[in-house]
Amino acid sequence: MGRRGRRVAVIELGNDFIPTRLGHSPAGYAGAAIAPGVTAFNITPRRAFEEYASRELHSHRLYQTFLNNRFVHYFIDATPGVNALLSLGKIWWMATHESWDHCVVDLPATGHGLGYLEVPRVVTDAVHLGPLREVGERLTSMLTDAAFTRVCLVTHLEELPVTEASIMAARLSDPLGIACGPVIANAVWPIPIPKDLAPLYQTWRAGRSAGKDPVVAVTEFVRRRVALEDAQRERLMKELTSYLLEVPRFPEAEPASLLAAVAGRFEPWL
Repeated sequence: MGRRGRRVAVIELGNDFIPTRLGHSPAGYAGAAIAPGVTAFNITPRRAFEEYASRELHSHRLYQTFLNNRFVHYFIDATPGVNALLSLGKIWWMATHESWDHCVVDLPATGHGLGYLEVPRVVTDAVHLGPLREVGERLTSMLTDAAFTRVCLVTHLEELPVTEASIMAARLSDPLGIACGPVIANAVWPIPIPKDLAPLYQTWRAGRSAGKDPVVAVTEFVRRRVALEDAQRERLMKELTSYLLEVPRFPEAEPASLLAAVAGRFEPWL
């Protein structure tokens, strides 16, 4: 998207893995460019609250005087759901009040990620009046607008990850009403022997021992992995209605070339 002239915010929640993996310094809350048109951010609940409170009070000095203390910090850290509300609120602000064309959010893994997305609806159901109710409604509206938000599940073509992806897709649809984008199958093994060469390989294989010939051993291992992935791919396509986008297993490479290779896989969908 950045290569097409769009302004993209890549958002992590509490860590700076993406910029450091790509050879950049940590982005922090203020953000840092990691590619043309692409800026990484590390959103933390405390910093999100500082920004929100300063904006609502129209004064950062008032925030520093009355709200920047250990009691407020303890409340933010210890109260269930507050972290998610503050982080999602910051994402909503970026998506609606700042000049980003796209906000790409790296959510936590399945269980924690689902918990983040459930919080606004829980707040809306539990609180009937006041500012907290308004925040819950605003975030629920953002998440359930299919033209605005899509969740792209990332999985491996293995039994347990596919089961988790299937369960999460069902929970996103009902009761949360959140639309799914393409499902991304990561680190897919390449087919070691093309179909038209399979008979030739079997003839060559017949005269060799997998226990003694390392080429045969590696080839047979990859063939078994591919067969397992084929079964899970078929299952994934039956259980999910989303488009499946596959990212192959890349050898170790420089971060820039690795990013370019992965980006090429997404071009048809963008």
